[in-house]
Amino acid sequence: MSKVFEKIYEVTYRDTNIRGECNFSSYMDFMSDAAFSQDISLGASFTDFKESDYTWVIFNYDIKVHGKANYKEKLKIVTYVKAFRKFYALRNFKIYNEKEELILSGDTLAFYIDIKKLSLAVYQVAIMRDMK
Repeated sequence: MSKVFEKIYEVTYRDTNIRGECNFSSYMDFMSDAAFSQDISLGASFTDFKESDYTWVIFNYDIKVHGKANYKEKLKIVTYVKAFRKFYALRNFKIYNEKEELILSGDTLAFYIDIKKLSLAVYQVAIMRDMK
């Protein structure tokens, strides 16, 4: 499996402001979905996440906006896990426009938690090893 994961998104009307520019919250949604999609591509299943009592929670992020995307523009999200320890992951993201210009870059720190116990939990190590 490749360490780097890529996914293409189109900026839809609901993703934009009155000027037709992509909202920051939509960039965050694209990044979150790309991370989840990478987990699925490596063997985790949507059912596993949906039916379990565990989830990833973004604790901190450092995002730099380098440009803007507009309505109907296609964006390429590139992500990989930079570091992983039993219950947390540091993930890198880059978002490019159709001209391959960098629109956004950043890192997120996410914790894997047990929803019922409200405590940290150990993630499936085999999947995370494939990402590193």
